[in-house]
Amino acid sequence: MALRAMARGVPANAGCMTQFATLTPGRAVEQAVQTLLRTARPNSRWWDAAGRRSGLLGRNDLIRA
Repeated sequence: MALRAMARGVPANAGCMTQFATLTPGRAVEQAVQTLLRTARPNSRWWDAAGRRSGLLGRNDLIRA
Protein backbone atom coordinates (compact mmCIF):
# COMPACT_ATOMS: atom_id res chain seq x y z
CA MET A 1 0.00 0.00 0.00
CA ALA A 2 2.76 2.47 0.85
CA LEU A 3 4.50 1.87 -2.49
CA ARG A 4 1.26 2.41 -4.37
CA ALA A 5 0.69 5.68 -2.50
CA MET A 6 4.23 6.87 -3.29
CA ALA A 7 3.82 6.05 -6.99
CA ARG A 8 0.50 7.83 -7.34
CA GLY A 9 0.85 10.72 -9.75
CA VAL A 10 4.31 9.68 -10.99
CA PRO A 11 4.37 9.16 -14.78
CA ALA A 12 5.46 5.70 -16.00
CA ASN A 13 8.35 7.13 -18.00
CA ALA A 14 9.95 8.38 -14.75
CA GLY A 15 11.00 4.77 -14.10
CA CYS A 16 12.39 4.15 -17.58
CA MET A 17 16.08 4.08 -18.40
CA THR A 18 17.15 6.91 -20.68
CA GLN A 19 20.88 6.22 -20.93
CA PHE A 20 22.17 2.98 -22.40
CA ALA A 21 25.62 1.45 -22.53
CA THR A 22 26.44 -0.91 -25.38
CA LEU A 23 29.20 -3.43 -25.80
CA THR A 24 30.67 -4.25 -29.19
CA PRO A 25 32.47 -7.40 -30.36
CA GLY A 26 36.14 -7.42 -29.46
CA ARG A 27 35.73 -5.80 -26.06
CA ALA A 28 37.67 -7.39 -23.22
CA VAL A 29 35.77 -9.13 -20.42
CA GLU A 30 37.08 -6.50 -17.97
CA GLN A 31 35.47 -3.74 -20.04
CA ALA A 32 32.20 -5.66 -20.05
CA VAL A 33 32.39 -6.09 -16.28
CA GLN A 34 32.97 -2.36 -15.75
CA THR A 35 30.07 -1.48 -18.06
CA LEU A 36 27.66 -3.80 -16.28
CA LEU A 37 28.76 -2.55 -12.85
CA ARG A 38 28.16 1.10 -13.90
CA THR A 39 24.60 0.35 -14.96
CA ALA A 40 21.57 -1.02 -13.19
CA ARG A 41 20.87 -3.45 -16.02
CA PRO A 42 21.48 -7.14 -15.40
CA ASN A 43 22.26 -7.71 -19.09
CA SER A 44 23.99 -5.93 -21.93
CA ARG A 45 23.13 -6.30 -25.58
CA TRP A 46 25.84 -6.93 -28.16
CA TRP A 47 25.65 -5.31 -31.60
CA ASP A 48 27.37 -6.27 -34.83
CA ALA A 49 29.14 -3.84 -37.19
CA ALA A 50 25.89 -3.25 -39.11
CA GLY A 51 24.08 -2.17 -35.94
CA ARG A 52 22.04 -5.36 -35.57
CA ARG A 53 21.69 -6.96 -32.15
CA SER A 54 23.88 -10.04 -32.13
CA GLY A 55 23.75 -11.25 -28.54
CA LEU A 56 23.10 -10.71 -24.88
CA LEU A 57 25.67 -10.77 -22.07
CA GLY A 58 24.40 -11.15 -18.53
CA ARG A 59 26.02 -10.76 -15.12
CA ASN A 60 25.94 -14.53 -14.60
CA ASP A 61 27.82 -14.98 -17.90
CA LEU A 62 30.52 -12.62 -16.67
CA ILE A 63 30.82 -14.41 -13.36
CA ARG A 64 31.37 -17.68 -15.24
CA ALA A 65 33.94 -16.01 -17.53
